[in-house]
Amino acid sequence: MKVQTNTNAGKRLLSSGYTLLEMCFVLLIVGILTVAFVQVYSVYKKQKDYIETSEKVESAVSKIQAFRQTYGFYPCPSSLIAARNDATYGVPSDCTNVTPAPIANGTCLNGVCIRTTARDLNGDGDNTDAGETIRVRYGAIPFRTLQMDEKDTFDAYGSRLSYALTESMGVQGGLDETRGGINVVNELNNPLTNPPGSGSFIILSHGENKIGAITALSAVQSVGCPLPNAAAMLANPRPDGWNCINPAAPNPAATFVSSFVTEGQGASNFDDQVQFFATADNKLWKRVDLAANSEDIVSIPTGDIGMGRFSTLIPPTTDLTIDQSTVNPTTGLMRTKNSTNPVVADPPFQTGSLRIMGANSINPTQGICTQDGTKCFKLHDLTDFPSTTAQLACPAGQYLVGYTSNGTRMTGICNPIAFQCPMGQSVVGWENGTQGKPRCSVPAAACPAESKPICGANQALTLLATEANGVTKTITGGTCATKSYTCTNGNWVLTGPNTDNAAHCNNLPQAAQACGAGFAGFFNANTCSGTGSNFDTNCACVGIPDNTTAVACPAGFPGNGTKTCRSTCVANALVETCDPIAGCACDKVAGYEFRDCQTPGYQRKAAPNPAALPWPADQRKGEYRQRNVNPAPNTCEYTYPNGAGFDASNCECDGQPVFEDLSQTPSQYPAVNADYVLNEHCYQPKTGTRMVNKGAAGNVAVPYGYAVFKTPRTAACALDVGNKSMESPAEFEPAPHKWRQTGPLMQTLNARPATAREMDTGCSCQQFANAGANSTCYKPVGGNLFEIYNCR
Repeated sequence: MKVQTNTNAGKRLLSSGYTLLEMCFVLLIVGILTVAFVQVYSVYKKQKDYIETSEKVESAVSKIQAFRQTYGFYPCPSSLIAARNDATYGVPSDCTNVTPAPIANGTCLNGVCIRTTARDLNGDGDNTDAGETIRVRYGAIPFRTLQMDEKDTFDAYGSRLSYALTESMGVQGGLDETRGGINVVNELNNPLTNPPGSGSFIILSHGENKIGAITALSAVQSVGCPLPNAAAMLANPRPDGWNCINPAAPNPAATFVSSFVTEGQGASNFDDQVQFFATADNKLWKRVDLAANSEDIVSIPTGDIGMGRFSTLIPPTTDLTIDQSTVNPTTGLMRTKNSTNPVVADPPFQTGSLRIMGANSINPTQGICTQDGTKCFKLHDLTDFPSTTAQLACPAGQYLVGYTSNGTRMTGICNPIAFQCPMGQSVVGWENGTQGKPRCSVPAAACPAESKPICGANQALTLLATEANGVTKTITGGTCATKSYTCTNGNWVLTGPNTDNAAHCNNLPQAAQACGAGFAGFFNANTCSGTGSNFDTNCACVGIPDNTTAVACPAGFPGNGTKTCRSTCVANALVETCDPIAGCACDKVAGYEFRDCQTPGYQRKAAPNPAALPWPADQRKGEYRQRNVNPAPNTCEYTYPNGAGFDASNCECDGQPVFEDLSQTPSQYPAVNADYVLNEHCYQPKTGTRMVNKGAAGNVAVPYGYAVFKTPRTAACALDVGNKSMESPAEFEPAPHKWRQTGPLMQTLNARPATAREMDTGCSCQQFANAGANSTCYKPVGGNLFEIYNCR
């Protein structure tokens, strides 16, 4: 019996699996892709957590400010360590320091700590006077009282947000925001509030490293404070340490650090997020009783409350007082009395007092009037409807937008009606069809130019240029297929009936094709699908011998070099290897590099050391390093004797002050012209510029609308903000005005009074201000004939 063996079947059976070498390549590629994905995701996650934490800190600040605006004081911090089932969890502690027990300075009790600070409140240069030591209470956000979601008081790293408050500001009736006691500094220990140490409250996240943070639903610190106490911090300061509370030995100083996020080791790392509030503006009013939900308000005792038109330019009479014993029922004037002549029960009407025009607040004869009784709406203006209708009529194209008086009776204010959408929005339709109200929306994002595949990844066609939202474009792949894409909110989305590639690719067979470079034989090809199904069996790998091409040299190596590559066969596939680029030489030379002194306000010494270096003419270039070229072949590196850093030993404080150009308004110069405050809108910055001496910069042109301020430096080269001075004030001049028509024609006369204003003639802003909201002006129309209009 003769046995025949089918050797081709055996070959097909062996080729149906993968060799160990092929599996190694697959695992290597998967590993490389996994590492790249993990790195990209790590960066994305870090950014996401930072933004989420920042939003939560901002939300907490907003909630606390809203509480103060409503009730006239800040919520007291709650316990950092209270359990969820504890009655004190998320509830303010007692800022009066009575319940449940007083907390001493520099200690913690039940998750609430006390820090202190000292400020020179009376400005005598000494911050040790009585009453100048201010307590700061440190704890968690009282989310229950603020009506916040519990999860919004934890940062993205699972830690509680910390909240510190000047303690007296958390007591009803004790708010005085000029007495803030929180000291906020940057990483250089420079104050970030003015005056220093005047912060009202601060919210902070302890960041990703969680140094000093209390973990969610736990009373345990994630990472302990890096330094045990204040003395250790002063000896070896680091930003994370100042923002950390050690319950066993808390830092007694109410100092916190707010700085840029920096990644490093030890003291060079800072990832806390900090927001604080400080102001010298003290509020005058508060609610009567928080517990009773009363809407009544009273003045805060430390504030002075005035009434009327008094200002620093028009001070009140020294003997004017207000008697709360009601209003004189006969005259309708608020009772006043002269403190130097108490016998007078009802003195003459004082400017700035209140006036009531009759029992029902409307004078039967004059109607509703201004306080001085000179401008009134008559009662018949509101009741004589036929006449009123005519008086309030507007010309074609204009509509009634308000009411005023022409000195005799009420008249209408007419203006064309126009609409516009808020900044950043566009009209997209009309509300309810017939009401005429536009509907505005943020425009949808346009779509960028983009490449899309047709019938396989090897056939990519580019869409048209950037298109607006809603636009549909069709791209084609020759005889293969078409696809339609619609711009949808910034992304091209595949739409229409042609979303199935296989159904629309005209994938026709072609004549046998050569296997290509590095392969021998022929294979069956198709129109759209690239290589045919029999490529692997019909094409045998033969490799590609050495081939040399010209290529650009890498960075640091000028000109062009040569690159020699070859392809060898591995499992019937081409694997290319290339030699290093040849013919490239390093363009670096040995020498020195210089840069500006990195500390603000510093420059190079007059006699730097070593003096033999080629120091630049620019005195700011005070730091240097030596550059040595590594002579190894095919490398172009820098090496430095003392590492890659710069030597800053030749930098010293230049002592130069800092000059600032700050925009000014007329009301900031009442001593120059009292009218600047009363009629500020009547003035504009003087036209042109003037020359101002700015120290080392010499004379510099500055617009008149800006004042120039100078801040000197201290012996330690820090800015001495306490001695900031104005070197050159701003200057202003009257703004030009003309009398113009603002209403319909009132009447026509054959003569114009000699003292009457004429339309389009020049006038001062003060003339307008003293003439009231509206007056009249005359327009010549031929001969002695004049038309009379309302004007402004």
